[in-house]
Amino acid sequence: MTSASDFFHREENLNCAQAVLKYFNAPPEKIAEYKAFGGGRAPEGLCGALHAARLLVDDEEKFRNLLEEFAARSGGAITCRALKNEAGFPCPACVNLAAELVEKHTVANELTVVSKGLEGGITPPPVSRKPGYAIRAARRRNADTPPSIPAVPTRH
Repeated sequence: MTSASDFFHREENLNCAQAVLKYFNAPPEKIAEYKAFGGGRAPEGLCGALHAARLLVDDEEKFRNLLEEFAARSGGAITCRALKNEAGFPCPACVNLAAELVEKHTVANELTVVSKGLEGGITPPPVSRKPGYAIRAARRRNADTPPSIPAVPTRH
């Protein structure tokens, strides 16, 4: 598995929130708990992948920065409904972008989970070196395969 979307609706049938957690090797209990947050069911309709990202970053300021960058790259949307219906941003792209931004917005890719009930924290996936590493590696392996995160259409 080289990207977070590799876990999305595959063998274990994980939703967007669960796929992000699985990518970062979260405990199975936490992954199971986040089954309730896929498909637009995260608080305030937030994208489930972003809801999982909130758990993984170590403070609210970093999460706000992550949200701002996600919105900039997804056509301004952060809720599931807006991402799917208005921005036309597919779920696998949301999962990959959220995971990439978690890597970027955590200190030296060491994930620290504070006050969220995860004993021992969560270890980053072994394939990730820099933000977007997994996506670039997949592109090199499969040059004929379209990128995991599509270009965001511009709005006029």
